[in-house]
Amino acid sequence: LAGAATPGGRFDVRQELPLLLSALKQIYRDKNLEVEWTIPPGLAYPAEREDMLELFGNLLDNACKWATSKVVFTVAGGPGLSFSIEDNGPGAPEEKLEQLSARGVRLDESVGGYGLGLSIAREIVEYYRGEMGFDRSPSLGGFRVWVRLPDLSRSS
Repeated sequence: LAGAATPGGRFDVRQELPLLLSALKQIYRDKNLEVEWTIPPGLAYPAEREDMLELFGNLLDNACKWATSKVVFTVAGGPGLSFSIEDNGPGAPEEKLEQLSARGVRLDESVGGYGLGLSIAREIVEYYRGEMGFDRSPSLGGFRVWVRLPDLSRSS
C-alpha cells in the first residue's frame, strides 16, 4: 500500500479508469468482452493513485477473467466513493462468497491465477476504512463485487 494521498492529492477516477479498462480489454481481447462503464464527470477521491489502480485493477481483472461476454462497472460519487463491478460469468456459490477474499483461496482452478487479487483488494479497502462485499449480479447473473470507501476529506 502506498498509503494516504499526499496533501491535496486526489485520484481522478474519470481520467484514470478508462485507461485501465482499455488495457484490460486488450488483455482479454480473445473473449471479445463488452465492457460498460459509468463514471460521473469530475469525480476524484483523496487516495494514492497506486492504491486505487491496484484496487480497481484487481477487481476489474477478476471480472474480465470470469465474464462470458460482459462486464458492467458503475461508479458513484460522494460522499466518499462507491462502485460495483458485475460480470455474466458463472458467479460463486453463496455459501462460498465470504471465503473469496482470503489470501490464496480459489474456488475454481480452471482459470489461471494465484487467488490473491480479491484479498489484495480487501486489504486496500480495509486500509481506507471502507467496506467490500460479494453477491450475485441481479442484472447479469454472474458475480458482483461492491465497494464503499468513506469520505476521507472529513477524517482527522
